[in-house]
Amino acid sequence: MSDKISHEDPETALRLIVAGPKDWRDPAVARLQTDERFVVVEEIEADINGVDIARVIAADVLVSTVDPQFAAPAIKLALALQNKIYPLSVVFVLPPMYRDELQNIEGYRSVWSLVATDTCEDAEMFAEAVWSASRGITWVDPAMYRRLNEVRAVSAHRSTPVAGFEE
Repeated sequence: MSDKISHEDPETALRLIVAGPKDWRDPAVARLQTDERFVVVEEIEADINGVDIARVIAADVLVSTVDPQFAAPAIKLALALQNKIYPLSVVFVLPPMYRDELQNIEGYRSVWSLVATDTCEDAEMFAEAVWSASRGITWVDPAMYRRLNEVRAVSAHRSTPVAGFEE
């Protein structure tokens, strides 16, 4: 007996919302659909300003990419969807990003899975990250973990008073 869940049984398949630009969504959906545990129920933009939250179909996991120069709309979308759909897990696929934008995401690493684009391109690794997230296990790629630690270190360093600072 296979432990994989069939697409023919939407009652047991994990329901996914895939968010991002269409040119990113199409290959991401194709990779996810190679795993029978998942069914994509909704494809949307990764921008709170471009999505009618009330019309989004309930799902188990949000899989979203993030604009490397402006992460806030995708973060706000994920938070709004989690507020509407409880308990919705979040998997962010992060492209190379500027430090300031990565800093905006750093605070979510303990509650959301954060994977690099390389992981997204490997169908098996991508599926395991999504599956883990659906089970409440956050997945942060090792390379992403190091980048987030660097951001945290810089943030802590910036809060250190400079020479001559008077309290």
